[in-house]
Amino acid sequence: GAPLFDERPMPVKPPTAFALYRDKIKDEVKAYLSSRGDDVNFSTEMSTRWQNLDPDEKAALQAEASRLMAEYQQQLEQRLAEDKARREQMLNMQISEKRNRVQTSFFAVGPEGAVGEAPTGALE
Repeated sequence: GAPLFDERPMPVKPPTAFALYRDKIKDEVKAYLSSRGDDVNFSTEMSTRWQNLDPDEKAALQAEASRLMAEYQQQLEQRLAEDKARREQMLNMQISEKRNRVQTSFFAVGPEGAVGEAPTGALE
């Protein structure tokens, strides 16, 4: 059958434009910092490079991040709609099962006869 709600992974939020840039050049920056032997923090160096990045390259990274975010939003909306439909389906099944149990118990026949009938000999 279909996996339970918590077994299905949620869509993963995409990286920002800065994160795309960082992932693209992190090895280069680490090598650069270790070759210099400076006490410059990796995050500080990345921030400086991002601030000084060519506007066209930054715009391309921002466009890619926007595309990934739109894709993520679409996947998330689809997942939430599927989950809502499953919850409604499960609720309808529970209501149907409850109705069946009530109807079955109402018409159940016990050892004394049908429910609602007086036991044999009770009126004699």
